[in-house]
Amino acid sequence: MFRHTRWPVPVLVALALVTWAHVAGKKIDAAEMSGGNAGQSGPGSPVPLAQPSPASGLKSPSSAELCGECHRAALEAWRPSRHAHAMDSRVFQDVLHYTELDLGAPATRTCIGCHSPLVLTTGDASMQTKISWEGVTCDYCHSMRQVSTKGPNPEATLEFTRVRTGPWKGETPSQHGALDTEIHKSSLLCAPCHEYRNALGFPVISTFSEWQASRYAKEGHECEFCHMPSVGRVALVQQIVPAPTDVERHSHCPTCHTINPASAGAGQAPAAGSGLRERGKLNVHDMKGSQTAEMLASAVQAQLAAVRDGGKVRVNVEVANRAAGHYVPTGSALRQLILEVHADTEAGQHLVQQRVYQRIVVDRDAKPIEREYMAFERGARAISDTRLAPEEKRSEVFWFDVPPGVHTQVSLAFRYFYSPLGKVQSQKNTTFLKLSTELQ
Repeated sequence: MFRHTRWPVPVLVALALVTWAHVAGKKIDAAEMSGGNAGQSGPGSPVPLAQPSPASGLKSPSSAELCGECHRAALEAWRPSRHAHAMDSRVFQDVLHYTELDLGAPATRTCIGCHSPLVLTTGDASMQTKISWEGVTCDYCHSMRQVSTKGPNPEATLEFTRVRTGPWKGETPSQHGALDTEIHKSSLLCAPCHEYRNALGFPVISTFSEWQASRYAKEGHECEFCHMPSVGRVALVQQIVPAPTDVERHSHCPTCHTINPASAGAGQAPAAGSGLRERGKLNVHDMKGSQTAEMLASAVQAQLAAVRDGGKVRVNVEVANRAAGHYVPTGSALRQLILEVHADTEAGQHLVQQRVYQRIVVDRDAKPIEREYMAFERGARAISDTRLAPEEKRSEVFWFDVPPGVHTQVSLAFRYFYSPLGKVQSQKNTTFLKLSTELQ
């Protein structure tokens, strides 16, 4: 069973009365079974109601569970991801609650536009269907045809037909058509939700533009390179079957894939002699990011050194944004990277100092913003930005008062701080790097 909710009437009205926008998208020919919708989406951008489902093929949009009947490894990777839980996350539900209390129900539309982008497509303002709770689900990304960056915010053009889009050159699935698009091979795919400038012109989320200004963009290293690495199809099968036999790897393939879709009906094996098309690589759909210690540790590098200087201990920490193609931290305006250094002595001293890498955002009255959702509506400017830019290196120095000759253990830890609305530590922090050294 899926989760139901009863939203307050103002929220329902705010979502139901959205002005539906129809934006002309790329025309699709008969082979793509034309007749679908085109629309634009992004943070708070409306998309049109879907037309009735085609006579054949999959309903559009469909639940991720239906996609998973064939794309099982992709589904299993996506299920625990932040995309899958963008809507039902406890922290996000708290954000919606406080946004409505402090700013009114219409302000929640900005949040929902990215956290459940198909809600406005399906018209399910009361969140009664499973697909509404699937967050950033399959048919949002795989109905995308192009992204425009001409306006204040990137806008995606979606078309809902039996044809799914992706980096699928040469793909011929029998259950639905496959349209190879350049957008699915570029960081533009991520831009509609990972770049947002509010009505005051403040860039609340600037991950995409941070990447655009980096060397990574100039050298063609797209977001997918790190966050959706490609793996062989056998490796994906191994996510489902730990030690697959050749039969387990391939016996199910004709169900969904044929060299000539016309030679077999939907869900049937190909005609004798038609064979399977050559199978290449697919992208992993867990889309790991700042929620994983592994990803953070691969991005941020540190070196620790400590020396005595009279009655003090000097600690040097070399910090580098080694691999992230954007600032660290990035994303929502109140995120922080916290470097915490400890000096613990045998005499019982426990000394602690910090460096915090963050943006300090204020409203039009220069009042600091302390809740994330306020930045989306009232953030006017950043009066300070100490985050680590791509490939930036810094030397941090800490001084501790420790008497000469006292054995001291010096240690550091990096924490990624997410949200002041987190109620438990696992929602607030991820500790991803620890180093230590000792002094006699």
